[in-house]
Amino acid sequence: MSESPTFKLSVTSGKKTIEIPISYESLASFISSYPDRPDSATLFELAASHTSSYVREQVAYKENLSEATVEILKQDSSINVLRCLARTESFRKYAHLEDVLRFVSLDPELAQSVASYFESYEQVEPSKIIDALSKSTDPGILYSLVSNYSTPKKVVKSFTNYADPHIAGEAKARMSS
Repeated sequence: MSESPTFKLSVTSGKKTIEIPISYESLASFISSYPDRPDSATLFELAASHTSSYVREQVAYKENLSEATVEILKQDSSINVLRCLARTESFRKYAHLEDVLRFVSLDPELAQSVASYFESYEQVEPSKIIDALSKSTDPGILYSLVSNYSTPKKVVKSFTNYADPHIAGEAKARMSS
């Protein structure tokens, strides 16, 4: 991670200006409540390099992230940051196959997020994601895949006789609808 930026509150009254350092907790709260719109992207990019995972997590919740910010956050060491990022449209817009496959292999909750939105990754062929998810042995991941209405019927059908009754039942329900 690059050098952490310093955030300060600047207060000006007339000709007098003071600067007060902001704690990581205050910054995280500020980022959390800051408007999530395109003109906020530069602030989010700076905050994505903060040493506090709590601050980075608040950034990762945002939808208006630049490609550079997604690049910073997708390499984060905090699983909570990655989990927040995986749920965003920004991640799905900029992620490449190797990013998605890394997330699938890294953590079951990340894989479930990928399974829930596999069809909306702009840089990745959905069939490659489905192939990776289908190889999982984690029932939660497989259920997320089967219950996604964008999962092809051929894939769903392959789970109708699965050993786990919850997955098999969902697959059968999906096949009859």
